[in-house]
Amino acid sequence: MTSGNRDNHDKNDNHDIRRRATTNKEGRYLVKYKKPNKKENKNNIHLMGSSPSSAGYRLQTDDPRLIMELPDDDVEVMTIETEDELRFWEDQDDVEYVEADSKIYLQGESTPWGIETVKALDVSDDRVSNQKVCIIDTGYDINHPDLPSSVTGTSQIKGESWKEDGYGHGTHVAGTIAAIGGNNEGVVGVNRNGEIKLHIVKVFNNDGDWTWASDLIKAVESCVAAGSTVVNMSLGGGEFLKAEKEAYDRVYNQNGVLLVASSGNGGSKDKSYPASYPSVISVGATDENNRIANFSQYNDQVDLCAPGVGVKSTVPKGKYKKFDGTSISAPHVAGVAALIWSNFQDKSAQEIREALESSAQDLGSTGRDDKYGHGLVRADLAYNYLRSGGGGGSHPNPAPVPAPTPDCGNCVDSLSGWHDSDGEKFDCEWYGKKNRCEMHGDEYPNEGYTANEACCSCGGGTGGAGSRSMSGGKMSMMSQAQGQSKTLVTVSASTSTTDITCGCSSCTADVLERKISKNGHEWVIGDQIKWVMKNFEYDEIEACLLLCDDSYSDICNECAPSYCN
Repeated sequence: MTSGNRDNHDKNDNHDIRRRATTNKEGRYLVKYKKPNKKENKNNIHLMGSSPSSAGYRLQTDDPRLIMELPDDDVEVMTIETEDELRFWEDQDDVEYVEADSKIYLQGESTPWGIETVKALDVSDDRVSNQKVCIIDTGYDINHPDLPSSVTGTSQIKGESWKEDGYGHGTHVAGTIAAIGGNNEGVVGVNRNGEIKLHIVKVFNNDGDWTWASDLIKAVESCVAAGSTVVNMSLGGGEFLKAEKEAYDRVYNQNGVLLVASSGNGGSKDKSYPASYPSVISVGATDENNRIANFSQYNDQVDLCAPGVGVKSTVPKGKYKKFDGTSISAPHVAGVAALIWSNFQDKSAQEIREALESSAQDLGSTGRDDKYGHGLVRADLAYNYLRSGGGGGSHPNPAPVPAPTPDCGNCVDSLSGWHDSDGEKFDCEWYGKKNRCEMHGDEYPNEGYTANEACCSCGGGTGGAGSRSMSGGKMSMMSQAQGQSKTLVTVSASTSTTDITCGCSSCTADVLERKISKNGHEWVIGDQIKWVMKNFEYDEIEACLLLCDDSYSDICNECAPSYCN
């Protein structure tokens, strides 16, 4: 589509996807269909090869091009061999988007001084039979004497059973989570009484070769169907896939399943998927001195770290080995999550995640950082956090969100020079014309913002001259609320208390307890203040200014720093 007719911001313009898609030499693609319009007759959907209709085409089930279906996600995985065929699918009215499938690889090896480090033995596993951890990996040695034998599973590898593990990676991961203690043999896992439920999904063959991202989606959905509460994915690579992100968002937010994955072994800032999706806990690796491993990938999506260097665990044929890698860090977190959840069964996946992150042992720079995330996962601290009443709110880790244009009548766009994901032409000025905010303002996010959030012309942006500033500079923050993705929030920053629209000198309990409803979510002012102070090292005045001046100037007009002590 050329810029000449792009003013319509046609949703079928998938030029970026098409350009990427040509790099998939195997011709394997995910075709995402739109939800059927209730006003249309759903029976109008035609099979491929029949006459078209407004509902579009579908492949017949016996069509050799159809690899598999992901019905819960309205996705078909198919073979597309030519550019013309790719354009055909992209141009269908009922197709939301088409993207190339990507390869997922094992994230390497690593091994249990780690059990002591995460203090797993300090928390009782007497109730752990109420938890089921799903391990998506290379399989499981069902005959290993140090592993539970009451296990369910499935294999997505033709001709290979989930009960066999020719590569050894999955069996090693399982040992960290569930190796039996008190049997005078081998090692001890995070959950060691032999009663934790395990479900195995074999997605890698006995040689440990790569698998497809779409196969990983199918595996996660198998975990959900089996009743799993926690999913461990010691794997990663590939690229960001919208279909994959949407599937994991649904599993985490709607199915209430906690997702854990390794951050990657490249030793770089690169993001590995699925770990870097917001709905997945990304885990980095540390050594016995609590230092980040030199291979551990680091970025703004890393959430926690755990032992991942020289960790001993189970391998096939009744043996034990030491492995290195973020693949070995992830099961420490997955195992601790199940252990903690077993003692607090009424908590949600979001509340368990918040407990793990809020109670983590801070390492590296003070507060959250890109290498260690929130810090080293600690079972004892997470248990004490919940036992003492920590968390439990309806929306853990409340996140500031861009507010509507303040009453002062002055507004600045949330990001200077912002434009949407389709290019510089589609900036706030472009959206301010005609009815583009209404038509497309919630689509095409870039830098964490849609137009309706970033642009004053669409009712977004932040307070301008009436708000505080710091030499014209801006601070970018990453935060998360239950049911939301990690969102980039950009606000002015200052240590000055002059020329503010909302003061922070005298706040009442009424204001601190006041609930705020925005974008379908609800937060409490006081909780917001404490969260900003903890996660971004704001002092009391700065946190109050951020919340009561920049973000919620239309709701709160005073604030008490003493509340935050």
